[in-house]
Amino acid sequence: MNKEKEIEDAALVSALWILSCNDPIPTMTYEYIKERLGLTEAEVKKLIQNHKELFSTSISDNWRQAWEKKC
Repeated sequence: MNKEKEIEDAALVSALWILSCNDPIPTMTYEYIKERLGLTEAEVKKLIQNHKELFSTSISDNWRQAWEKKC
């Protein structure tokens, strides 16, 4: 990966992490992230996969059900 791409990825990961920390609803979907950052779903998944230490990729069934009731 070239230096410019590394910097771009770091900026996107930072933006994604900030969105996930500041959002009142901590459950973010790939669709939501795509729209906010102007990326494809594949790009979002790759960023999260490459930086697993920053993001939780699963939630409990109880939490998911409560979230779905709110939506």
